Amino acid sequence: MMTTEEFVGSVEEVARAAGDGFTHPNDDWLPSLHVETRGQFLSAGFPAEALANEEAKDALCLAIVQTGRLVQATQAAVLTSTFSVHGRGEVPSALEWLRDHGTLRDHPDRVEQLHLVVCSKSEEDLLLYNARILRDGEQPPALAPFERAEGATLGGRFPDAVRGAVR
Repeated sequence: MMTTEEFVGSVEEVARAAGDGFTHPNDDWLPSLHVETRGQFLSAGFPAEALANEEAKDALCLAIVQTGRLVQATQAAVLTSTFSVHGRGEVPSALEWLRDHGTLRDHPDRVEQLHLVVCSKSEEDLLLYNARILRDGEQPPALAPFERAEGATLGGRFPDAVRGAVR
């Protein structure tokens, strides 16, 4: 069995390899599921449409849980491209912005990142890692190093699906 650090490293390698194939400034990472089962590391990408609406997201989460259980995953992770807001208090909060605009894509303090949620049978809690997506508008995007978000409390649709895939 891989250690959690080795598993996360394997997911990072897949993400970086995907980015190495980008040719346009607007290219982006597709959502993906990564599992370890019986000592093997497996990855599967999903089309962007899998995140198109609430019904599609629910179906994707069900597929994540069922896939993990079917292959008897000992570790699972979901990687998604997201926006988050690290505000300075001078602009609308993320919740205010979402209420008014429906997306964080145009928030002045948004940060675009890859968000990696990991669950392992050997860890009590879910783990969260983030890697900032670096864009200059001319070159294909690149990734900053992945960093563990210490003390993050995770809940919701995708973290629950990752947990369900290995429990």
